Amino acid sequence: MKSLFCVVLHLFLLPVCAGTELHILCTSDLHGHFEKLPALAAVMKTVRGPVLKIDTGDTLTGTLYSDFRGGEPMIRLLNHLRFDVWVPGNHDFETGYEAFSARVREFGGVTLGAHWRWKDVVPVKWKLFEINGIRAAVIGATDPSMPLRVLPGTDGEFGDVTKSIGRIMPEILASRPHVIILAFHNGLYSRYARLSDLLRTHPEIDLVFGGHSHKEIAGRKLRHAYLVQAGCHGSCAAHVTVRTDPKSGRIIRIESELLYPDDRIRDAGTEALCGEFSRKQRELASRRVAETAMLCAWPKPREKSSELGNFYAASLMRAAKADAAFVSLPTDRGAGPEKRGRHTLTEGELYRLFPFRNRICTVLLTKEDLPELEAFIRNCAKKRKRRCFFAGDITSDANGALGMKTEKCVLAVSDFTLVSTPVLRSKLDSPGLWKIAAGLLERDVLRDSFRRAEKRLSAPLPQKIQRGEQSFGRQY
Repeated sequence: MKSLFCVVLHLFLLPVCAGTELHILCTSDLHGHFEKLPALAAVMKTVRGPVLKIDTGDTLTGTLYSDFRGGEPMIRLLNHLRFDVWVPGNHDFETGYEAFSARVREFGGVTLGAHWRWKDVVPVKWKLFEINGIRAAVIGATDPSMPLRVLPGTDGEFGDVTKSIGRIMPEILASRPHVIILAFHNGLYSRYARLSDLLRTHPEIDLVFGGHSHKEIAGRKLRHAYLVQAGCHGSCAAHVTVRTDPKSGRIIRIESELLYPDDRIRDAGTEALCGEFSRKQRELASRRVAETAMLCAWPKPREKSSELGNFYAASLMRAAKADAAFVSLPTDRGAGPEKRGRHTLTEGELYRLFPFRNRICTVLLTKEDLPELEAFIRNCAKKRKRRCFFAGDITSDANGALGMKTEKCVLAVSDFTLVSTPVLRSKLDSPGLWKIAAGLLERDVLRDSFRRAEKRLSAPLPQKIQRGEQSFGRQY
C-alpha cells in the first residue's frame, strides 16, 4: 500500500516539476577582462538545458587590447558564449559613438535599454523570452546617473529610469509574462534611482540583476523582489533558477547561487579565442612610447607636487591651445613600481596611468568661479582621493588658494573633469562657454607629449636657459 502511494504521489508531482524551471546566467562588469572568460565559460556550462544569458554592462573597456579594439573582443566572446541580452553600462558609452554603434550591430543577441538612445542607436526597451514553457519579460536599464556623465548634444539622450519603465509596463503586462526581470547597470546603494525606490514604484518586477558597484550578491530579498549581482572582472557568474506553477504560471520559488570558476578547468573554444587576444595584448603593451627621465607614477597622498601631474596639465594646455589647464589624478593606490631615472615608457604603462578614453574640452573660466573651484579641489583631496594640478594662467599657493592672472581664461580639461566638477558643469547649459577640442584624446595627447619631451632630452640644453629656472610643467 505504501509503495502504491509513492507511485501515485510521483505521478502527481511529475507534471508540477516538468517544464517549470527557468535557468538564468548573468555576468556583470567584465571590463574587458577576456583572460577570465575561459574558466568562467567552463563553470557556466555546468548549468544544463535551455538557459537565458544576460550581461549587465561595463563590458567593453578596462583592458588595453579591448580598449584598443573598441570593445570588439568582448562582443565576440558574448556571441561565442551565446548571450541573449546585453545591457550597456556607463563605461561602454565611453568607447565613442562609432565603436559603440558597431558593437551593438555585432552583438548576436538583443541590446536592451528602456531609457536611452544615441543618434541612430535605439535599443530595444524590453523583450519577452519563452524558455521551457516560462515567459520571461526582460527590461534593460543602464546607469541612472548617465545624464550627469555626458556632454549635452553629443553623447546620447538619457531619460529617467523609473518613469521610462512606467511607460512600458502596461505593454509588458499585456504580454502576460510569468516573471518580470530588470537587468540594471546599477548597484544596491545609489544616489540615483535607488533600487528600493524603483521597486516600490514598480511592484510588478520580480527579479533584478544588478551591476556597476562591483559587489557580489548571491541573492537577497529587496521589497517584494529578488536581487542578485555577479561581482566584476569575471570573478563569478550569477545562476538563478525560477520555478513556476505550470497551471497558474505563478512563481513558486526563486533560487540563486554565484558560480566561481576554477582556473584549472577551462573551456577549450573560449581558451583558443582568448589566447589570440592575450598574445595581441602583450604585443601592444610592449610597444615603445618614448624614453623618459620622468617619474611615471600617480602622486602620493601627502606629496606637495607631482612631476606627472604638472606634465599632464601642461600637455593638455598645449594641445588644446588654451590659456590654462586643470587636471586631476588619483593618489597612489598601488599603481605599480615607480620608475626613477631614464627608462622606456611602454603602451602598457601609459594605459595603466591613463586608462580612460577621455576627450579634451575647453571651457571659459572667470575669477568669480575660483572660490567654488577651490572648494571642489579641497573636497577632492579629502574625500575623493584625487590630486589636482594646473598649468598656465591659474596658480595655486602653498595653502591651496587659487589665483588667475586675468579676469577670464580658456581652460583645458578632460570631459570627465568637465562633467564631474560642479562649477564647470554648470556652463554646459550655455553652448558658447565650452566646446570639444576635435580629435584630441587624453592618452593620445600624453603619448605625443612624451615623444616631444624625449626629443628635448636628447637635445643639448640652450645656454641661455638655466636649470631650475622654470617649473617642469610649464616647459612643455
